Amino acid sequence: MKGLIVIPAYNEEANIARTILRVRDAEASEELLVVNDGSKDGTSRVLDELGVFHITHEKNKGYLGALRTGMNHARAKNYDYVVFFDADGQHDAGDLVRFREKLRAPTAPDIVTGSRFVPSADRRHPDYKAPLGRKAGMLLFSHMTGWFSGQRIYDTTCGFKALTRRALDLVYDKEFGDFHAEMLIFCIVAGLRIEEIPVVVHERVAGDSMYDLAASLKYPFRTMKAIAKLYPAARRHRRTGRDRA
Repeated sequence: MKGLIVIPAYNEEANIARTILRVRDAEASEELLVVNDGSKDGTSRVLDELGVFHITHEKNKGYLGALRTGMNHARAKNYDYVVFFDADGQHDAGDLVRFREKLRAPTAPDIVTGSRFVPSADRRHPDYKAPLGRKAGMLLFSHMTGWFSGQRIYDTTCGFKALTRRALDLVYDKEFGDFHAEMLIFCIVAGLRIEEIPVVVHERVAGDSMYDLAASLKYPFRTMKAIAKLYPAARRHRRTGRDRA
C-alpha cells in the first residue's frame, strides 16, 4: 500500500523543521507533502532548505483548504491512504506506526483518528491540558458524534487522522467546517467505519494556534451549520450508495 503524509502549514517557521526531522527520524514508509498555506514568514525558505516536497498556496485558504489540496494530490497520484499530521510539533511521529498498522490490517477501517482521551495500554502520553471553555466544547462535540451517528468519538478535534482512498473519494469535495466533528459524523452516517486510537499530543512550544479567540467563538456555529447541511446527504449516501449533495 502506498501512503502519503500531508502536513498543512501556515506561518510555522519556528516549528516546521523540527516536525519534518521527527517524521524523518521515525523512518515513515509514507511519502511526505507539506501544504504551505500562504505563509507570510520563513516557512517556504525552511522547506526549501530541507528539500521537502511542498505545494504553496499564494493566498491563505485555511485549514480545510490546505487539507483539500493534500487530498486532491493524493487522489491524482493514486495513493491508497493519507495521514494528516500537524506542523506545530504537537503530534508524535512515533505514533505513525499505529496508523500504518491499522490501515494495513485485513479488517482495516476507512478512517483512523487519533485521540488524547481513549485508554492507552502503555500510558505514555501526558494528560492533555486545555482551557476550561475549550474542554467543555470538546466534550460537547464528542457527545454530539454519538447523538447523530450512534458512535461516540472521544477526541473530535485531533488533527492526527488517516483516511483510506474510499474515505478520500467521499469527503474531498464536501463543504466541511474544520474537518473535525462534522466530518466524522458525516462519514459514520454515510456508512464508513471509523476507529479511534490513542496518540501523544504535546503542548505547542512556539507560534500561535489557528484557533484564536475569534476562531474559537465561530467554531461551534460553523460546525453545527456543517452538520445540519451534511447529515441528510450522508443518510442519502448510505441509503443509495451515492451522494447527491
